[in-house]
Amino acid sequence: MDSYQKEFEVRSNESAYWHNKSLDLFVSAKTLWKAMEDSKHLEISCLSTYKMLMGVSFELLFKSHCIGLGVAVETNHNLPALAKRAEVATTKDENKILTILSDYIVWEGRYPVPKKVGQLKHHWENEAQVTRNSKKVGQLTLSTLNEELDLGSLSKIWRKHSDMYIAKYS
Repeated sequence: MDSYQKEFEVRSNESAYWHNKSLDLFVSAKTLWKAMEDSKHLEISCLSTYKMLMGVSFELLFKSHCIGLGVAVETNHNLPALAKRAEVATTKDENKILTILSDYIVWEGRYPVPKKVGQLKHHWENEAQVTRNSKKVGQLTLSTLNEELDLGSLSKIWRKHSDMYIAKYS
């Protein structure tokens, strides 16, 4: 076995490599978020890229749990399914957020449209349900944005599952 093959095997089967890459992506998303905050007056918006990076970070975090368990890593991007496979307990609200981030991994972070119109409709409806608070005032319904996909909210979820990984596999 040559040195490349050995390194490939080590990186494929060592959960710490996967966790470290997850952390790299998390920090990259955080850096992008902070740059967007600092540059609001320049109207720089990389929100979909930020959400894609957060999504891929969660994907690798859950896959690091899988490798730690000795469970085969699947090649899909369905974050709630990956969390379940990794035996990572997630709440109903977390699963809604993870479903949205899954779409950012697959298409919303990279392409202007998905492969089918139904995917666009489903994604927008899911994201509106999670990111908007509605309040009925008389006959009007007022809708305001919340912070569910902002750095602070996603960081809490990511750190919770990362801390579980560290406690279990370090």
